[in-house]
Amino acid sequence: AASADRRYGTRTAVDIGRGYPCVVNDPALASLARSLAAEQWQAVDLPLRTTAEDFGFYTHRYPSLFYRLGVGAASGKPHTSTFSPDEKAITTGIAFMQALALKLLNEK
Repeated sequence: AASADRRYGTRTAVDIGRGYPCVVNDPALASLARSLAAEQWQAVDLPLRTTAEDFGFYTHRYPSLFYRLGVGAASGKPHTSTFSPDEKAITTGIAFMQALALKLLNEK
C-alpha cells in the first residue's frame, strides 16, 4: 500500500478484520456421515485445508457438519467461468442429506 500511495499520491489505510472462524466438524456427526456415505456412495476423506467460510460461525455454536459433494472430475475448477458440474450430483446430494437426517432423527 505504501508504494502505491507514493506512486499515485494517495493515502491508504489497511484494516484487516477478524475474518471467519475455522470450520470445525462435530466428530460424532462426521463419523456418522462417513459411515453412512460408505454404505451407499463412494466416500473419500479429503485432507484438511484452510478456507474462508462463514459456516464456521455455525460450527462454533452448534454441532455441525460441512462436507463436499463430488460433481465429477470433468467439471473443472469451482468458482470459474468454465465450471460445469454433473447435475446428477444434485440427486445424490439430496439423497445423502435425506438419509443422514433420517438417521439422526431415528437415533433420538
